[in-house]
Amino acid sequence: MFAGDLQLPSALSDANRESDFETLRRLSHDVMKIDRGELTALDAYRLYLPTDEDGSTWGFCLEAARITKTNDIMVLFRNDEEGGKEKKLRWLPLSSLCTKNQASLSYQVEYTGPTEEVMFEILRLIRDAFEFAADTDW
Repeated sequence: MFAGDLQLPSALSDANRESDFETLRRLSHDVMKIDRGELTALDAYRLYLPTDEDGSTWGFCLEAARITKTNDIMVLFRNDEEGGKEKKLRWLPLSSLCTKNQASLSYQVEYTGPTEEVMFEILRLIRDAFEFAADTDW
């Protein structure tokens, strides 16, 4: 049922992906900033892809990598399953994606997806899973 959601795209050539500890550090830092009201979970992890071969879509940012030669940031993006689109994971340049506020201002698109509170709880659960994995050498 979820097999398609788990198919990872090919590894990026000439890119440095986040290690598990870097991901944990980023998640912990972001959760702290969200808790303080300095960042929103939606603007940090829910992004909008304005143009695509399948049209525009909202999705989730799951992981980051930096291209060594250009220093460009790539994110592992999973699009929503809206309008009959199949969910898929793919690496995209961060510069091709928009935050919720940018999408509203630039494309007059309405946000669809989880609320800020739900997204924050999702991030806390993911952070807790990474902490458990780090503590138990999983």
